[in-house]
Amino acid sequence: MNRKSKPIPEPIEQLKRELDQFRSTQPRRTKLPESLWQAAVELARQHGVYSVSHPLRLDYTGLKKRLEGVPRARQK
Repeated sequence: MNRKSKPIPEPIEQLKRELDQFRSTQPRRTKLPESLWQAAVELARQHGVYSVSHPLRLDYTGLKKRLEGVPRARQK
């Protein structure tokens, strides 16, 4: 059974380009700057952890832990 892949939202595409740029200029296994992690956390809050971690090639568990450390907006 084939799954149709959803188009990646533009904010995630934009962060993907930033991550690709960072990764192309740094040695492998270099830690990501906190600003990139924070941007990923904000997107994960809006789009979900997997929807952000997969296209950005980020550690799902690491992103989820960072997201859990951030207070969620209360829904009414």
